[in-house]
Amino acid sequence: MKILLIAYQILRRTLTTKKGVLLYILLPSLLIAGIVSLFGNTVKAPFPVAYVNLDQGRLGEDLIRQINTNSLFQAFPVKDSEAVTQAVRKRDTDTGIIIPADFTEKLQSGQAGGVEVYQVHKNERSYGLRYFVEQKINSLQQLSLWAIGSSAKDTGGSDAGTIDSEALLDAAIKQQLETPYLSVVENAGKQSLDNTTLAMMCGFTLMFMMGLMNSSVTTIMEDRENFITRRIFAAPVRKFDIFAGNLLGIFIVGSLQLLSILLATRYLFRFDYDIPFFSHFIVLELFLLATMGISCAAAGMVKNVTNLSMIQNLILTPTCMIGGCFWPREIMPDFLQKAGNFVPQSWTIDAILELTTGASLPDIWPNLAVLLLMAAVLLGFGAVVLQPSKAA
Repeated sequence: MKILLIAYQILRRTLTTKKGVLLYILLPSLLIAGIVSLFGNTVKAPFPVAYVNLDQGRLGEDLIRQINTNSLFQAFPVKDSEAVTQAVRKRDTDTGIIIPADFTEKLQSGQAGGVEVYQVHKNERSYGLRYFVEQKINSLQQLSLWAIGSSAKDTGGSDAGTIDSEALLDAAIKQQLETPYLSVVENAGKQSLDNTTLAMMCGFTLMFMMGLMNSSVTTIMEDRENFITRRIFAAPVRKFDIFAGNLLGIFIVGSLQLLSILLATRYLFRFDYDIPFFSHFIVLELFLLATMGISCAAAGMVKNVTNLSMIQNLILTPTCMIGGCFWPREIMPDFLQKAGNFVPQSWTIDAILELTTGASLPDIWPNLAVLLLMAAVLLGFGAVVLQPSKAA
């Protein structure tokens, strides 16, 4: 009961004021609605891709078929490698692909495919194409090696295994083509979202969630600085009750903000995330735990509210930038992309984009595990801020 009372006080002081409702409930939903209104239902023309397929096997043609399943890209053949480079130089197309003669042989032997990609401009769509091609090459290699291995087990290494492996590979690729990677979805009565817009929406949602967590932890820090926490402890209330009550309070506050954003964007503004609501909510709840840990860890490093606000601002914006909240991580230098692996925003956005391809929660367990690990480590490190026995 004492835990719930402490949690209620956090909720009352954060979200029940006019400022709290405006900043943490209405503003996030309206801003995200504005982003989708500007970009969400804009369907661009397919991105032209010149290619030449020199492959002596079958996987080169399978790669082209995979590219053409994506509504953002349209691959067209040219006569030779020189024609590809000329088309790119003359700006007839922004991207050219050359598939080498030994492409199938290399993939089936476990080597890199050696596909050459020529690009004029470096922008979101060109980086998206390069990433998509690399993803499909890795997928074809895995499917091919699986088919060869499975047929060898079934036939004991006989010649009949060649036919069996081709049949297995055909079936696997056919199934993959029937559920293609779609960057643009269409739903009656709803606005469509491409992956860039979805990532931007997710990024702004994460930024607002972090802002609310910072505000909630600042409230706890003010109580600690003004000795209110000590007076509660003298009530008497156990240290664990104070710790758990504060933690539960900021978690409920964050969950209410998250629910309001998801419900408003999904059912009021009719935006289609192309993700099951439950999976979407679970991923963002785990991010909520991680960002609670970040806020508490930051509070545990300082002694007053003024310093805490400075630290929070220094953490929020840079981590959102390298985590992919404002732009795709692929357009950043390699060292910044690697740095992004240390912030929860990147793992959350990657998990949500994976869900749009048809993945389920078990499929993205590494992302979820990383978010839980970050939450556990950071909450443990920052728990000092919730301890009434510590001096301000």
